[in-house]
Amino acid sequence: MKKLLTILTITALTIAPMFAVVQLDSKSAQVQLVNTIEETPVSYSLSYDEIFLEDGTTNFEIEVAPLTQDGETENFRIHATSNMNKDMAVSVKVAPETFKTTLNGDDNFDSNILPVVKNRINVDVLTAGKHNSLVVSEFHLDWEGDKDLPAGDYTSNVQIEYSIQ
Repeated sequence: MKKLLTILTITALTIAPMFAVVQLDSKSAQVQLVNTIEETPVSYSLSYDEIFLEDGTTNFEIEVAPLTQDGETENFRIHATSNMNKDMAVSVKVAPETFKTTLNGDDNFDSNILPVVKNRINVDVLTAGKHNSLVVSEFHLDWEGDKDLPAGDYTSNVQIEYSIQ
């Protein structure tokens, strides 16, 4: 009997933890993962018919149709690349002059033909976010020809100023 009592006691001690309710203290924590992506200055450039022009270009000649007929250029585009986290203002100013030539070797002759700017894309604000070569401006120039112009090598200087700030 003593043996039986010992076996029952050992069995009870072994089984008891299985039925016991154990209360554990619960703890928690919250952490933040932090990372910084540095802003890079916005970069922008001008292209004409897929040819990129360097900043400050002063001698880029575009062969156009004779002024005795209507004409137009291919598209100019201003591309912007940015990862800025704020909106930026886009400014594009295109100022063409009338076509001029020389007569008698030194007299300036004004054809009175002024190229007109025709905008296709004109973004006023570069929105915050990641942009890669986004076209913010696209335009071309066109004009009405004059069949009564004298012969000569005609030139129209076109000033293109653009900025993103």
